Amino acid sequence: MSLNRISRRDALLALGAVAIRPARADAGLLRATRVDHLALAVGDIDKALVFYRSLFGNEVLKDVRTPRRYLRLGPSYLGIAPTPVGEAKRIDHLGIGIANFDAPALKTSLEGAGFKVRQSDLGLFVGDPDGTSIQIWADESWKQLRNAAPDTGPRQEVLFQPRGMHHVAIQTGDSARSAEFYRKLFG
Repeated sequence: MSLNRISRRDALLALGAVAIRPARADAGLLRATRVDHLALAVGDIDKALVFYRSLFGNEVLKDVRTPRRYLRLGPSYLGIAPTPVGEAKRIDHLGIGIANFDAPALKTSLEGAGFKVRQSDLGLFVGDPDGTSIQIWADESWKQLRNAAPDTGPRQEVLFQPRGMHHVAIQTGDSARSAEFYRKLFG
């Protein structure tokens, strides 16, 4: 596959190892364990929950301070929140799990490689060339969700028993630029 033809999907499918520092020079800065979570900004959170619960299950946590919900997908999850007024429904961010997550070391490494990094108590954030926010945080962050309690919403019959999240496809305006970004980040 040539550099001009790699898609974000192909780049994201390359996720899969476990350490911060790569063994090879071309392996990228991060060695991700998995797509940890995907956060969605939706128009109607109640309708979205009915839909996603019927597909993937009833294990849902509710953020006690906001309307945000977290629907478990094996070791991964969907974060679902209402879209802020005046904004479009969208993928809010993509969460990448890193085993042995060390925020200061990762931040230093990313900034040293030229990435603009924003740090919060929920990990590190970088923006891809098209503005998609990527959260870099601990693997299986479901276990670290704070201010969340079991959601008492209606139980539904479930169609699938998910074992995790396989990949995420994101459209890009410039596939070569995006491929270089993701290759530098993940190898």
